[in-house]
Amino acid sequence: MHCLLLFFSLLPCTVSAKVKGLCAIFLFLFLFLFFLLLQSTDLTPRYTPMTVTTPAPLWILGYGSLLFKPPLHDTPLHAHLVRFDGHLATNGYVRRFWQASTDHRGTSTAPGRVVTLVPASLAELDAASDTDQIRCCVYVVPPEHADTARAYLDDREQDGYTRQEVLFAADINHADHSLLQGFPTDKSDRPLVPCTVYVGTPTNERFVGPESVQKTASVIATAVGDSGPNTEYLFNLQQAVPEDQYLSQLAEVTRITLQQQQQLQQQQH
Repeated sequence: MHCLLLFFSLLPCTVSAKVKGLCAIFLFLFLFLFFLLLQSTDLTPRYTPMTVTTPAPLWILGYGSLLFKPPLHDTPLHAHLVRFDGHLATNGYVRRFWQASTDHRGTSTAPGRVVTLVPASLAELDAASDTDQIRCCVYVVPPEHADTARAYLDDREQDGYTRQEVLFAADINHADHSLLQGFPTDKSDRPLVPCTVYVGTPTNERFVGPESVQKTASVIATAVGDSGPNTEYLFNLQQAVPEDQYLSQLAEVTRITLQQQQQLQQQQH
C-alpha cells in the first residue's frame, strides 16, 4: 500500500485517472510476482556432502634389484611391507640388462648396466635364451606409507625409469591371504593384481639395447657405481631368479670375462 501511494505521488498531475489505474495494475502485478519469487527461492546455504575415500595400498612389482633389495630396505618402514612371489602376467616382455646406469652401478663416464623389461620382439635380436615366464615379486605398501615409498622409488629409479601398470600373478591361491582376496584370478586360481612397475622403455635416453650378451658382460665386469660393483647387481639378481636362462647365461659370460681380465692383469705383472 505504501508503495502504491508513493508511486501515485510521483506521477504528474496531468496523467489521467485511466493511465494511473493501468500503472497501478502493472505495479501490483510486479510486486506480486516479486513476492512469489522470494517465496520460491531457497536462501538456505547448500552444502556438498564430503566423500570420504579409503586410501589404497601401493602394489610395487620387483623384477630387478627390488628382488634382492626391497623398497625402504634401510628404514624401519621396511617391516610393514608384505611380499608375494609370482610372475609377470602381462605378456610380451622379457628381462634384459639393456638400461645404462650412471649412478647406482656406473658413472656418467663409464655407465654400467641394469635390468629393464623390453618387448619380446627386440629380444629376438640378441640370440639369448628366455624362460616362459618372468619371475618377479610384488610388495604391498600400507596406505599410510604409500607416498613415502613412491617418493623413495621415484628417486631410486630416476635414471631413465618411468612408472607403468602391469598385471602380476601370485604363486599362492587368492584365498590364502586376505590382501589377495577380491582380485580376478587366472585359470589356476592365482590372483591377478594390478601393480606399478618402473621400466626403462626403449625410448628413454639410457636405453642401450639391443645388445649382445658378450657386450653386456664386458661392461658389467668393470663398471662400478654409488651402490657398488655392477657384478654384484647381476650375481644377486641371478641368485634370486636362478631359473631365468638369460640371467644365467649373462652371469656365466661375465664370470668368464672376469677370469680373463684377472689373467691378463697377472701376465702384465
